[in-house]
Amino acid sequence: MLAMAIYLDRPRHMQVPPFLERERIASILRRDVEAITDHMWCYHRLSCGEAVDCMDGRVWNRFRNDHAGLMDAADAVMGRSRGVPLHLRRQYAARSV
Repeated sequence: MLAMAIYLDRPRHMQVPPFLERERIASILRRDVEAITDHMWCYHRLSCGEAVDCMDGRVWNRFRNDHAGLMDAADAVMGRSRGVPLHLRRQYAARSV
């Protein structure tokens, strides 16, 4: 959900968010940047109308028209993440206002 929230917040001229954003999400979720990038490309394919049968597709279908619900769910992920730097929490909180 956090990856989808960042994907939807990307500049519209970009297919996926910049590397720095993907790197931050990878750090927060304690995942590889490549894994986060794969999720971003999956969301891009879904936004283009391609069929994708995976967890990303279920998250996309649940939240694609419920951005407020997505932000609430992503915020819950951020709140549960231990060791998330304060500046990242503040940056994310500023976006969701």
